[in-house]
Amino acid sequence: MTNSALTGTPPANQNDLYIVKGIYDTFGIPGDPSEGFAFTPTLLPNRSHTNQGPGIIVGMAMAITVIVTETGGGLYARYTHKASRLGWDDALIVVAVAAAISWLILVIGMVTRGLGQHIYNITYDNLFWFFNLGTIDATLFFVIVGIH
Repeated sequence: MTNSALTGTPPANQNDLYIVKGIYDTFGIPGDPSEGFAFTPTLLPNRSHTNQGPGIIVGMAMAITVIVTETGGGLYARYTHKASRLGWDDALIVVAVAAAISWLILVIGMVTRGLGQHIYNITYDNLFWFFNLGTIDATLFFVIVGIH
């Protein structure tokens, strides 16, 4: 087990301190940021602390492949079929697919920055990237839902 940002470990450097201060300011948490962010989850005995990141990346890559294959095949069939033609709805589906793929790529970005690790292995830098990419990702998700 490493010193996790979520177990109250004090910030290791000035950048970590700014990250904790940002978390405190964002969520209105009172306290001294120099003491660290004390989320303090309970340590469960006999639990694996394995990194689930590679599995998440494989899942996102598979989802991107399915989205591109299915949408590309549907658009190709519609384009080549003599009785149908491409319309504004197809253009909107292309925008939605681009947004969905962007969303999945952001998830992969979060994984490469530490998402998928066990909670006791999360650093302040991981939290910083999770909050920033996660905010963009959540916003994009609702845009995608609105388009679909």
